[in-house]
Amino acid sequence: MLKRIVYILLFSISSVSQSAAQNLVLNGSFEEYYSFPAFQGNIDSCKYWFQPLKESTSDWFHKCYPWAANGGMGVPKNIWGNQYARTGKGYAGIVGYYKPYSYWYDKREYIETKLASPLEGRKIYCVRFFVSLADSISKFSINNMSTYFTTDSVLSNGYFLDYPFIDAQAQVSSPQNQFLNDYQNWMEISGSFMAQGGEQFLTLGNFKKDSEIQIQTANSSILYKSAYYYIDDVVVYPCDAPVYTANAGDDVVLCNKEKNYELNTELIPEYNYVWYSLKGDTIGLTNKCTVNITKDTAFVLQLTDFKYDVSYDTIAISIKDCNVYTPEFNIYPNIISDNTLQIHSKHFEGNVSVLLYDAIGKLIYKQAINISQPDQTTTLKTMDLASGFYVCKIMNGNEVLKSERVVVVNE
Repeated sequence: MLKRIVYILLFSISSVSQSAAQNLVLNGSFEEYYSFPAFQGNIDSCKYWFQPLKESTSDWFHKCYPWAANGGMGVPKNIWGNQYARTGKGYAGIVGYYKPYSYWYDKREYIETKLASPLEGRKIYCVRFFVSLADSISKFSINNMSTYFTTDSVLSNGYFLDYPFIDAQAQVSSPQNQFLNDYQNWMEISGSFMAQGGEQFLTLGNFKKDSEIQIQTANSSILYKSAYYYIDDVVVYPCDAPVYTANAGDDVVLCNKEKNYELNTELIPEYNYVWYSLKGDTIGLTNKCTVNITKDTAFVLQLTDFKYDVSYDTIAISIKDCNVYTPEFNIYPNIISDNTLQIHSKHFEGNVSVLLYDAIGKLIYKQAINISQPDQTTTLKTMDLASGFYVCKIMNGNEVLKSERVVVVNE
């Protein structure tokens, strides 16, 4: 992108206080935990998440699983397939459909969490989460995964058969004309709704009966008659909330005497920062970090917002001689005997005029010259001048850069 270049000799940084929107889903990327996922049905080990129906076996997977290389509850390889987290190192997993016998129906799993704060009535909220079909256990795919918001938890300790069903009217669901059948990629499910007010629990899963959904064979070679989905990056936020992208700052020129520079961007709550060098090395994990500059270089800021979306920006830093020099001009010789005049200039580049005035102030000679080097000598041939005293001036527009008396002597 095009940027202004800011010289560090004189500059100021102004910081505008910004109030960032918060994702109301705590630990929506399933990173934080109470203990590592030791076994199936362990969603309660993941911080802020729990089983809404205690006899259910909703799962949580994380790279911290000690035996991740052998599958189990690890990431990317685990008991139900192989999938990298969309962001971070963890994700959840639930059964969206299960029918091992013809007389079984409406078998489901769910996950639930309490929101950071209750929803406000008559306010529009945006909802988004991602799912991926588990490739080792899912013979089928379905066309429905949803979010259900309630004022009270749907938590139940009553006895049900395995994989009980919650019959509810979900507020946000996946498109009904789209099968969620991708084993390799994360599929986005998003939408919005107007809150009634007071909703503070979110339950995620399939709230439709078997007779109300469409079922498609995804891989006929899999014997397990289910549609099992990994879930990641769950967000709920006011739709009018501001969203910010990475801003590493304007490109900078440092004076040669300066070696350290502080990379600095606005600190926004719920946003994550990573600074990278041009080589791709991580050099900072906050909104600020100090770097040592020895040559022209650049840095990359990666910003992850509260929706787990990532943006990037770069800042170029160059070094130059910032010393301020006063232009110097010398006129010689002081005594002209061969119609030759030399102008020696330092620390000046541009166009100037050389003028000669006689003793009564009459302009008798004028010559424009271009100075293109910081240290330059220019030789001028003057016309035949009568012997006497003259004033030589070097001018840049109306500014007199040098004025000196010379003597012309004709032999």
